Amino acid sequence: MTALRLGTLFAAATLVVSIDAFAVNALDRTLEVRRPSVAARAGLPGHAEIKLGNAARAFQSALAGDPTVDTASRSLVSRDPAFFRVAESDLTHFRTRTFLDGTTYVEYVQQYRGLDVMDSRVSMIFRDGELVLSTRITFDGLDLDVTPAIGATAAERVARQSLANEGAAVVATEGAPELVVYPQESGTSIVGRLAWRLVVKTSAPIGRFRTVVAADGSDEILQRKNLVAFDSAQILIEVEPRTVGDNPVA
Repeated sequence: MTALRLGTLFAAATLVVSIDAFAVNALDRTLEVRRPSVAARAGLPGHAEIKLGNAARAFQSALAGDPTVDTASRSLVSRDPAFFRVAESDLTHFRTRTFLDGTTYVEYVQQYRGLDVMDSRVSMIFRDGELVLSTRITFDGLDLDVTPAIGATAAERVARQSLANEGAAVVATEGAPELVVYPQESGTSIVGRLAWRLVVKTSAPIGRFRTVVAADGSDEILQRKNLVAFDSAQILIEVEPRTVGDNPVA
C-alpha cells in the first residue's frame, strides 16, 4: 500500500484507489510451457559465471549512449576469452545506462550465425570507468544448421493452434516470427535447437504468450510464457486541508 500526502484546496478526505489486474487462474498456468533458466540449471557447468572486476580502467569517462562504451566493453570481452567464451563480434543488442553516481551498466545478447541465442546474456558493471563486475550466460559449443524446415507462416499456425487446442481464444499474432537458437539440455550438456519465436495474443484467458516453436518440422512447443503481469494493488491518498503553496505537513 502506498500513501501519498498532497496539498489541496479541498477539505480533508481520504481517497482509496484500487487497481486490480487480471486474476491468475489455473488455465493461465496450464497454457505455459516453462523450463528452468539456463543460469539455474545444475550439472551444466561453464555456461553461467560471475566475475569480480579488476583494477584496470576500461574507460575513463563513459556516458550513456557514447559509442566508446560499446567499444571498450567489446575490448574487454576480446581480452578475456577464458571467461566470456564468446567472440565480441557475436554480441548484439547493446544496451547501456549511466547513473549520477558514476555507475554504468552494459548488456549484450549472444548471437549464433546472426541469430539471437535465447537465455544468453553478457553484462558488465563499471563505476567511474573501473570494471566492477562481469556476468555471462553464453554457449560456446553450438553447432547447428540455421536453415529451418518450416517457415514463419507454418510456425505461426502451430503456435496459434497449440493454444487453441488448450481452450484459449486466440486473437492475433504480434509482429513477425523471429528465427532464434534455443539452448536445450541434452544429458549433461547443452545443444542448440533452431526455433521460431513469436508472441500470440489471447482474449480468454487474457494473455500475450511468447511461444517458441521448433523449426525442425516436429511442431514441438519448446517454450511458452504469458508476458501479461498479474497483480493487484491499492493506493491510499491522504488529502490534507491546506491550500496550494502552504508548507508540507510533517
